[in-house]
Amino acid sequence: MADLAPENISTLDRLVRSIDMAEGFALFIARCNVPVLRNDLILAARQQLAALGIEVIEVIFEGEPADVRDRLRAALSAADAPIPVELPAPRPALALAERPADYTAGVKRAVFVTGLELGIPFDQPNSRILAELNLGRDLFLRDAPHPLVLWLPDYAVTAVARFAPDFWAWRSGVFEFETGEAERSAALDQFVGDRPWRALANLTPESRLLCRRQLESLLDDYRDLSDNPRVTGERSRILADLGDVCAAAQDYSQAMGYYQRALELQRQGGDHGGEAATLNNLAAMYNALGEKRKALALYELALPLRRQVGNRGGEAVTLNNIGLVYDAMGEKYKALDYYEQALPLRRQVGDRGGEAATLNNIGLVYSALGNNRKALDYYEQALPLSRQVGDRGGEATTLNNIGRIYDALGEKRKALDYYEQALPLQRQVGDRGGEAMTLNNLGGVYDALGEKRKALDYYEQALPLRRQVGDRGGEATTLNNIGAMYTALGDKRKALDFYEQALPLRCQVGDRWGESVTRFNIGMVYEALGDLAKAEEQLALVVALDEAVGHPDLTSDRAALERVRAKHRTGSGQRAGT
Repeated sequence: MADLAPENISTLDRLVRSIDMAEGFALFIARCNVPVLRNDLILAARQQLAALGIEVIEVIFEGEPADVRDRLRAALSAADAPIPVELPAPRPALALAERPADYTAGVKRAVFVTGLELGIPFDQPNSRILAELNLGRDLFLRDAPHPLVLWLPDYAVTAVARFAPDFWAWRSGVFEFETGEAERSAALDQFVGDRPWRALANLTPESRLLCRRQLESLLDDYRDLSDNPRVTGERSRILADLGDVCAAAQDYSQAMGYYQRALELQRQGGDHGGEAATLNNLAAMYNALGEKRKALALYELALPLRRQVGNRGGEAVTLNNIGLVYDAMGEKYKALDYYEQALPLRRQVGDRGGEAATLNNIGLVYSALGNNRKALDYYEQALPLSRQVGDRGGEATTLNNIGRIYDALGEKRKALDYYEQALPLQRQVGDRGGEAMTLNNLGGVYDALGEKRKALDYYEQALPLRRQVGDRGGEATTLNNIGAMYTALGDKRKALDFYEQALPLRCQVGDRWGESVTRFNIGMVYEALGDLAKAEEQLALVVALDEAVGHPDLTSDRAALERVRAKHRTGSGQRAGT
């Protein structure tokens, strides 16, 4: 109690007295934004209530709440509380203090519920859990015939009042606990910090959700504070961390909103290091959404700021990310140059996880350039580093990439083994984008093994995941692959439909390498359908793209163009529609 502020001690005393006076069910709302403070308050309340002969049963939700009343019943049962028999339909006029006939007097209990905010999104508070509270209001009399205290942050209290008005109407009191400077500082130390993005990506979805709600509650506590350099800096750190958590959950639009708000505050406060980090992260969101040119412009703003503040680790991150953009745009040699600038910096600062990521990216470039043995060497350097730092997402990515090498080398069963090691890791960490990539690659193996229907099934599992995460480049790849399956199955028109869905996406994301592949496939379909003019038009564009990006298929694509031109000139092949 000595560590609590006087106003919070007074509020806690009122809550304890209210619980002591309550008979049967009574609803109390305890508003507290900071988990550190909430835990201290609960401990103090337990001690005071124990002195009054009142046992506290705590129900803690650690993931998104499912059925609140089920959890309450289970907690009471575990505490040997008598569970009343099924009652007739609740009577709307039942008084709050009226207890079911079989309620057994004995040890008085109070039920404390924490974590309910995990089911109440900060930005969309009208959630399923609020509907359950509102619609099942009368059933709480039966399922929890004790004083019930919901410990909630401010935004969740507002949401309950607004979206569960019938439940809210039964409250016997709202007790507001204020966050002091010491609690706010402790919360900042606990929840806000320089966590690598990979660490967030490796959390389970439930842990990421908990992290997000804790940060949102902390941000809410800063709402009414007067602006000064310290408050501005702390608020920007919370916003940037919220952006990181949303990005790790692949909620890119929410992440971008938080990063933009953080960026404004960092520029206002002259925080060049924070500004560089946020520009880098905002660029990563544009990159993930396929807006490569916008991403590149932001990375190029971040890079000199990284160098200005002497942040070599951050400089390595941004160099690596610029490489990723050029890689996705098909400029493989330019990408390789940036990766090779990033790698020694990663090693200098001892960033083994980052080193693994860059080694992985260099391997991807060599794979795309057709040098599979060199690619495999880089992947095999990356894999033990990912495992050493416990980066399950990075490990899954590297396993997937090793699978791709064995796939390209014709060792299909070995490729399957690596893909099947990667897939559960990606699902474990909630990496829907990585899961989509591995499903796509499994489809490729089954395609090569001649199992076209099985390949099609994997591609069709990958496609909605690509769309969910906004990966337009990946969506284009999978659409292209579905088109290839329909081509192999003899349905040329359906194949053409999928290729033509893929092509504008390739162009939108600036993937000239992939555009060349899809245009080649379209050209081959037109040739098969006898429309040689359209086939020649597509293949001419393919050759031009191959020359621009240094595609290894340039020679064979030129040969295909010359073959179609010759057929067109001699009139062999029938014109479509004649």
